[in-house]
Amino acid sequence: MELCKLVEWSCEDCITNHTTRSSFLIPEDDDDEEECGAENSTHIHSLDTRKLLQDISRDLKKTFREEIRNLESSLQLIFNQMRDVELTIKKQDTKIQDLEHLEDASSINIRCTNEPARPVKYHDHTEDRREVEAIPTFCSKVPVVPVTTLERKNNSQFKVDSNTIALLERLSLVKCDTVEGVEVLEDSIAFADKILHINTDNIEPLYSVLENENLSLRSDEITQGNCQKDILKNASLTEDDYFVAPPGNIPLHEVTTTPSLFSLSDIKHKENSANVDVLANFNWGSKIVEAVSIDTVSITELDTESSYLRCKMSLEDALFTLLLDGLNNSTKEEYLRLHNKMAPYKIALALEYDDSKYFDTLKELAALMMHKLEQRNISTICPNVELPLKSQLRENFKIGVTYTAIISENTLSNGIFHLLNSSTMLKEQIHLADFESYATLLCGK
Repeated sequence: MELCKLVEWSCEDCITNHTTRSSFLIPEDDDDEEECGAENSTHIHSLDTRKLLQDISRDLKKTFREEIRNLESSLQLIFNQMRDVELTIKKQDTKIQDLEHLEDASSINIRCTNEPARPVKYHDHTEDRREVEAIPTFCSKVPVVPVTTLERKNNSQFKVDSNTIALLERLSLVKCDTVEGVEVLEDSIAFADKILHINTDNIEPLYSVLENENLSLRSDEITQGNCQKDILKNASLTEDDYFVAPPGNIPLHEVTTTPSLFSLSDIKHKENSANVDVLANFNWGSKIVEAVSIDTVSITELDTESSYLRCKMSLEDALFTLLLDGLNNSTKEEYLRLHNKMAPYKIALALEYDDSKYFDTLKELAALMMHKLEQRNISTICPNVELPLKSQLRENFKIGVTYTAIISENTLSNGIFHLLNSSTMLKEQIHLADFESYATLLCGK
């Protein structure tokens, strides 16, 4: 091979080291080349066939394994269903046996069967005997014997005293001392007494409390962003990336009991100005309370424009309007409804006593409370406390007092008194030690 001219070494290492040489022949003509190509193609074809068989075998094994697993799962499912059916049949057999042994109040055996009726012999007291086919009977949800009502028959009348009504009002913050409200409350108590004996164990209500449910709540994170531009596309006129909202906040509505009394007139546009009026709408007509205008002035020297906002209001007209509003909202108790900020006196004191020997002590306590409140700049009044309690409250209502502290004989023993809100006519219990700070919070001082 070393002397052959047609030998070509495959690498440089073989050229230098003849012991590790590997070579291949270069065919001289086309016939030899075709012969070599045929042999190589035959060899490659045999290799491809073997590989193809291996791949087919591998795929078949994989497919057989999957089919076997699916078959096992199907068999297991069928087995579970058969077991459930068997348990269901056993339960039905047990219930059927129980129904067969069940007798109602009339000693009638109710049997459920789909078989044809069999002849049954009925014997009379006479000598004649007849064979009559029994009519098949079935179970029904309608009872054979009427069921009496579960409500207990109790014709006793329930009366609710004034102390219970006062307690309910304090807890619910709802006034219910009217005749209709007391009747509804008494009827509710009577109905509850009728159904009190009914056993409600293991009975859940129709509604569910969410705090007792295992609910997955969304995390408190902002997930919708970069939508400001899309939202602002809905606005026809924008300014500083915000909607130009119409003026709606009127300061006068904050010191009145009916904010809907005030409204705005149409804006009147002129060449360099715009005007709008705040109106008070009464039953007899509208009255202008405040006039707002904006003027634009051009400064030629500086080549700029300046705008001026002017508000024109009469203090006498505004006070007169609020007083008219309070008179229009007066109730049958002759209560002047004034806002707490506009009331001349924020808190009034009233005495409630049965024994005259406590009068002097209660009067001194009222004077002390009045002194404490005036130190906090809370306007307080103590009218004629010698009058009955209803007369004292009526006098306070006439001058628009918002809160009335009712001091009684029990206040001397436990330090607790009632604070009456004239807007809701509800009372709340306050301790003397907390009254000073609580009154400051109510009056915004």
